[in-house]
Amino acid sequence: MEWIKVCIATPSADTDLLAELILSWGIAGVEIVDPREYRAFLEQDKSAWDYVDESLVHIPDDGCAQVIFYLCADPDGERTLAEIQAHLTGMGYPAPHTQRVADTAWLEEWKKHFAPIRVGRVAIVPAWERAQALSPPAEITFTLDPGSAFGTGQHASTFLCVEALQERLQPGQSLLDAGCGSGILSVIGLLLGAARVFACDIDPAAITATRKNAELNPVELSRLTAVHGNILTEGAVRDSLAGHTFDIIVANIVADVIIALLPLVPALLAKGGYFIASGIIDERGADVLAALADSGLALVSNKEMDGWLCVVCAHA
Repeated sequence: MEWIKVCIATPSADTDLLAELILSWGIAGVEIVDPREYRAFLEQDKSAWDYVDESLVHIPDDGCAQVIFYLCADPDGERTLAEIQAHLTGMGYPAPHTQRVADTAWLEEWKKHFAPIRVGRVAIVPAWERAQALSPPAEITFTLDPGSAFGTGQHASTFLCVEALQERLQPGQSLLDAGCGSGILSVIGLLLGAARVFACDIDPAAITATRKNAELNPVELSRLTAVHGNILTEGAVRDSLAGHTFDIIVANIVADVIIALLPLVPALLAKGGYFIASGIIDERGADVLAALADSGLALVSNKEMDGWLCVVCAHA
């Protein structure tokens, strides 16, 4: 099946009005692309800058936005398009831009770019692939279906964390995964022999993905606790951790969240334990290292890959 992609150029102030109008034709969904919203996001949520596409920062703020929707490229779709165009003309809008697009299985398309990879002793293998895709086979195979959560193992920051876990985590130790995403580090920790893993994330989809990925692998589910919530601000999460210490704490998040997390780490990290932090872009490395110097933790190592930094610290 083909689709008609329809793009309406409009002042930012009119986007909600147009979206409501389009939905009134029975169209299932509308996309709004508004440079002003991007700018507002960048100004209000600076803690997320590390993961914002740099191209968004330079979007010109000319007050123009786009309302985008799709119609089936069939006679019914053509009739609906003609009705909408006539209505827009009556409102003083120019004719929308239209183009034919192929019907792609978007939910499956991204899988083509997710191939098995090896990180030291660990092979990260998509659930729809075969472990034999890597030859010779790795000592440990982690099967992953990320779902809608962040993390496939392909990103440099995750790669560095998996390396560090292999170097520091000993069988029988405990692990806290702060910001677990799809559960890569939590489940690999179990595969490496962790006796107890506590995972938390502010996204409920991450907790669902973590539990599902644990089920895909030969681990004891009773050794995993996955909790939805913000470790920095939510009492329920902090209460769950009360009285517990961990041999390893890993946080593959962003620089500002790592800096905010540091004051909590000494109380949660067992003596002789290690704090592994990544998700740090090179430009923020100095900020994180400065915060580490004030935390009472001793820097053991830092490693860079593709513009991302991973630090390992010890609790003396």
